[in-house]
Amino acid sequence: GTATASKGSAAGSTMASAVNLPLNELLDIFMKVAQGIEAAHKAGVVHRDLKPQNIMLTSDRWPYVMDFGLAKAIQAESSLSVSGAIMGTPAYMPPEQAQGRLDAIDGQTDIYSLGATMYAVLCKKQPFTGQTPMENLMRVCKDEPAPPRSHNPEIPEQVESIILKAMSKENADRYATAHPIAEDLKRH
Repeated sequence: GTATASKGSAAGSTMASAVNLPLNELLDIFMKVAQGIEAAHKAGVVHRDLKPQNIMLTSDRWPYVMDFGLAKAIQAESSLSVSGAIMGTPAYMPPEQAQGRLDAIDGQTDIYSLGATMYAVLCKKQPFTGQTPMENLMRVCKDEPAPPRSHNPEIPEQVESIILKAMSKENADRYATAHPIAEDLKRH
Protein backbone atom coordinates (compact mmCIF):
# COMPACT_ATOMS: atom_id res chain seq x y z
CA GLY A 1 0.00 0.00 0.00
CA THR A 2 0.92 3.65 -0.22
CA ALA A 3 0.49 6.66 1.99
CA THR A 4 -2.75 8.47 1.44
CA ALA A 5 -2.82 12.12 0.45
CA SER A 6 -5.35 14.28 2.25
CA LYS A 7 -6.34 17.93 2.61
CA GLY A 8 -8.12 17.48 5.92
CA SER A 9 -6.92 16.28 9.27
CA ALA A 10 -6.86 12.81 10.75
CA ALA A 11 -6.78 11.74 14.34
CA GLY A 12 -3.30 10.67 15.35
CA SER A 13 0.20 12.02 15.73
CA THR A 14 2.63 13.38 13.17
CA MET A 15 6.09 12.25 12.17
CA ALA A 16 7.38 15.16 14.28
CA SER A 17 6.36 13.24 17.40
CA ALA A 18 7.33 9.81 16.04
CA VAL A 19 11.09 10.26 16.44
CA ASN A 20 11.31 7.61 19.16
CA LEU A 21 9.78 4.81 17.11
CA PRO A 22 12.19 1.96 16.26
CA LEU A 23 14.34 2.70 13.22
CA ASN A 24 12.87 -0.15 11.14
CA GLU A 25 9.33 1.18 11.73
CA LEU A 26 10.38 4.71 10.74
CA LEU A 27 11.98 3.40 7.55
CA ASP A 28 8.80 1.45 6.72
CA ILE A 29 6.72 4.60 7.26
CA PHE A 30 9.05 6.63 5.02
CA MET A 31 8.83 3.94 2.33
CA LYS A 32 5.03 4.41 2.36
CA VAL A 33 5.38 8.20 2.33
CA ALA A 34 7.67 7.97 -0.73
CA GLN A 35 5.04 5.79 -2.44
CA GLY A 36 2.38 8.38 -1.58
CA ILE A 37 4.49 11.24 -2.95
CA GLU A 38 5.06 9.21 -6.12
CA ALA A 39 1.28 8.77 -6.48
CA ALA A 40 0.70 12.53 -6.00
CA HIS A 41 3.34 13.33 -8.63
CA LYS A 42 1.78 10.85 -11.08
CA ALA A 43 -1.53 12.65 -10.49
CA GLY A 44 0.26 15.89 -11.39
CA VAL A 45 0.58 17.43 -7.92
CA VAL A 46 3.72 18.75 -6.17
CA HIS A 47 3.29 19.26 -2.40
CA ARG A 48 5.96 22.00 -1.90
CA ASP A 49 5.85 21.93 1.92
CA LEU A 50 6.62 18.36 2.93
CA LYS A 51 7.87 18.20 6.54
CA PRO A 52 7.41 15.97 9.61
CA GLN A 53 4.44 18.04 10.82
CA ASN A 54 2.61 17.36 7.54
CA ILE A 55 2.79 13.58 7.80
CA MET A 56 0.04 12.28 10.08
CA LEU A 57 0.18 8.78 11.49
CA THR A 58 -2.90 6.74 12.34
CA SER A 59 -2.91 4.69 15.54
CA ASP A 60 -1.62 1.73 13.49
CA ARG A 61 1.16 3.97 12.12
CA TRP A 62 -0.20 4.43 8.61
CA PRO A 63 1.11 7.71 7.11
CA TYR A 64 -1.12 10.36 5.60
CA VAL A 65 0.55 13.25 3.78
CA MET A 66 -1.39 16.33 4.87
CA ASP A 67 -1.70 20.03 4.09
CA PHE A 68 -1.50 20.40 0.36
CA GLY A 69 -2.11 24.15 0.91
CA LEU A 70 1.02 25.09 -1.06
CA ALA A 71 0.55 22.30 -3.58
CA LYS A 72 0.91 23.14 -7.22
CA ALA A 73 -0.22 21.34 -10.32
CA ILE A 74 2.93 20.26 -12.12
CA GLN A 75 1.73 21.40 -15.56
CA ALA A 76 -0.19 24.56 -14.59
CA GLU A 77 1.22 28.06 -14.43
CA SER A 78 1.76 28.95 -10.81
CA SER A 79 -0.89 31.47 -9.89
CA LEU A 80 -0.90 30.36 -6.25
CA SER A 81 1.94 32.58 -5.15
CA VAL A 82 3.37 36.02 -5.70
CA SER A 83 6.09 35.87 -8.33
CA GLY A 84 9.39 35.07 -6.66
CA ALA A 85 7.86 34.78 -3.19
CA ILE A 86 9.40 32.17 -0.93
CA MET A 87 6.68 29.87 0.33
CA GLY A 88 7.22 26.79 2.47
CA THR A 89 9.23 25.85 5.54
CA PRO A 90 12.91 26.89 5.25
CA ALA A 91 14.44 23.88 7.03
CA TYR A 92 12.83 21.46 4.56
CA MET A 93 12.89 23.34 1.26
CA PRO A 94 15.45 22.73 -1.49
CA PRO A 95 17.79 25.47 -2.73
CA GLU A 96 15.65 26.27 -5.79
CA GLN A 97 12.62 26.93 -3.57
CA ALA A 98 14.70 28.83 -0.98
CA GLN A 99 15.96 31.06 -3.81
CA GLY A 100 12.40 31.77 -4.98
CA ARG A 101 13.04 30.19 -8.40
CA LEU A 102 9.40 29.19 -8.92
CA ASP A 103 10.04 27.92 -12.44
CA ALA A 104 12.39 25.28 -10.97
CA ILE A 105 9.84 23.91 -8.49
CA ASP A 106 8.68 20.46 -9.56
CA GLY A 107 8.65 16.91 -8.25
CA GLN A 108 12.34 17.26 -7.36
CA THR A 109 11.29 19.82 -4.74
CA ASP A 110 9.37 17.13 -2.85
CA ILE A 111 12.26 14.65 -3.25
CA TYR A 112 14.55 17.08 -1.42
CA SER A 113 11.92 17.78 1.26
CA LEU A 114 11.36 14.06 1.79
CA GLY A 115 15.12 13.65 2.34
CA ALA A 116 15.17 16.60 4.75
CA THR A 117 12.14 15.15 6.58
CA MET A 118 13.85 11.76 6.91
CA TYR A 119 16.97 13.57 8.16
CA ALA A 120 15.02 15.49 10.82
CA VAL A 121 13.13 12.45 12.11
CA LEU A 122 16.03 9.98 12.06
CA CYS A 123 18.58 12.48 13.44
CA LYS A 124 16.10 14.22 15.79
CA LYS A 125 17.52 17.46 14.40
CA GLN A 126 16.75 19.64 11.38
CA PRO A 127 19.38 19.45 8.62
CA PHE A 128 19.95 23.21 8.79
CA THR A 129 19.34 25.60 11.64
CA GLY A 130 19.93 29.32 11.81
CA GLN A 131 19.09 32.17 14.14
CA THR A 132 16.58 33.53 11.61
CA PRO A 133 14.53 32.11 8.72
CA MET A 134 16.83 34.03 6.32
CA GLU A 135 19.91 32.39 7.84
CA ASN A 136 18.19 29.02 7.41
CA LEU A 137 17.52 29.82 3.75
CA MET A 138 21.16 30.79 3.23
CA ARG A 139 22.36 27.53 4.80
CA VAL A 140 19.98 25.49 2.64
CA CYS A 141 21.48 27.15 -0.43
CA LYS A 142 25.17 27.10 0.51
CA ASP A 143 25.92 24.43 3.16
CA GLU A 144 26.01 20.66 2.92
CA PRO A 145 24.12 18.92 5.73
CA ALA A 146 26.22 17.13 8.34
CA PRO A 147 26.20 13.38 7.63
CA PRO A 148 23.12 11.89 9.36
CA ARG A 149 25.26 9.23 11.02
CA SER A 150 27.20 12.00 12.82
CA HIS A 151 23.96 12.70 14.74
CA ASN A 152 22.65 9.13 14.95
CA PRO A 153 25.21 6.33 14.42
CA GLU A 154 22.37 3.76 14.33
CA ILE A 155 21.37 5.00 10.87
CA PRO A 156 22.66 2.43 8.38
CA GLU A 157 25.13 3.73 5.78
CA GLN A 158 22.71 2.85 2.95
CA VAL A 159 19.97 4.95 4.57
CA GLU A 160 22.39 7.84 5.05
CA SER A 161 23.19 7.61 1.32
CA ILE A 162 19.45 7.69 0.44
CA ILE A 163 18.93 10.81 2.58
CA LEU A 164 21.96 12.66 1.21
CA LYS A 165 21.13 11.80 -2.41
CA ALA A 166 17.56 13.06 -1.91
CA MET A 167 18.98 16.27 -0.38
CA SER A 168 21.45 16.99 -3.19
CA LYS A 169 21.71 20.70 -3.96
CA GLU A 170 21.26 20.08 -7.69
CA ASN A 171 18.07 18.50 -9.06
CA ALA A 172 20.06 16.29 -11.42
CA ASP A 173 21.89 14.69 -8.49
CA ARG A 174 18.67 13.77 -6.64
CA TYR A 175 16.47 10.78 -7.21
CA ALA A 176 14.46 11.38 -10.40
CA THR A 177 11.22 10.32 -8.67
CA ALA A 178 10.06 9.13 -5.24
CA HIS A 179 9.64 5.54 -6.47
CA PRO A 180 13.35 4.59 -6.25
CA ILE A 181 13.49 6.04 -2.72
CA ALA A 182 10.70 3.66 -1.72
CA GLU A 183 12.51 0.80 -3.47
CA ASP A 184 15.85 1.62 -1.80
CA LEU A 185 14.17 1.81 1.62
CA LYS A 186 12.37 -1.48 0.97
CA ARG A 187 15.68 -3.13 0.04
CA HIS A 188 17.25 -1.91 3.23
